[in-house]
Amino acid sequence: IPGGAPSLFFTAAAGAAADYAIDRSLRFSSGDSAYLNRTPSSSGNRKTMTISFWYKNTVKSTSGQHTFIAGQFTTPAKNFYTKFSKLDDGRLKFNSRVGGGDSFDLLTTQKLRDPGAWYHLVLAIDTTQATASNRLKLYINGSEVEDFDTETQPSQNLSVDYLNENQLHFIGQYLDDSYEYLDGYLADFYFIDGQALAPTDLGLTDSNGVWQPKAYSGSYGTNGWHLM
Repeated sequence: IPGGAPSLFFTAAAGAAADYAIDRSLRFSSGDSAYLNRTPSSSGNRKTMTISFWYKNTVKSTSGQHTFIAGQFTTPAKNFYTKFSKLDDGRLKFNSRVGGGDSFDLLTTQKLRDPGAWYHLVLAIDTTQATASNRLKLYINGSEVEDFDTETQPSQNLSVDYLNENQLHFIGQYLDDSYEYLDGYLADFYFIDGQALAPTDLGLTDSNGVWQPKAYSGSYGTNGWHLM
């Protein structure tokens, strides 16, 4: 695993409502070209899925995007992908591009820029929803993000391209001209195939009002996984 090694301990604080600890994280450094990749042997549910992880920022670079996770055409091409990333200014972006345009695009107004903070990010995808705003939902530390600089929701029943498909997947980079390597820590990374989960399935508020990690006890679906 390039750049992958236990690097710190992140545990639930005193007063947590449940005894669950994240013992390890992966440190991604753009200078080391660190990333993970795999190609699923088959496609899963391309309409309904959940991405969840804890993230701590250590951005060193000064331009471009920093990729958390991406699904990409097997022969990497710059404009054929679905990816979840962070811009240099701290805004989060989730978009899918098939050639000349985006089939959906979320860009938050909120910016994640505190280098000392851990953020729990949950992205719930369910394109079967009749209400457009329910098809892509993003949560930060248990709270739904409602303010976006760009909000283009997918069409109903859209099958998401490349992500959860029999295509190349990356964690920590997106393969184009600049590679968009991630700088930061990732921990307790879940990909849930076939369910759009609520943040309370993966986290909870402790007795001090602090959002904390929670062990997931549900199913993973065809292509689901958990990086501990």
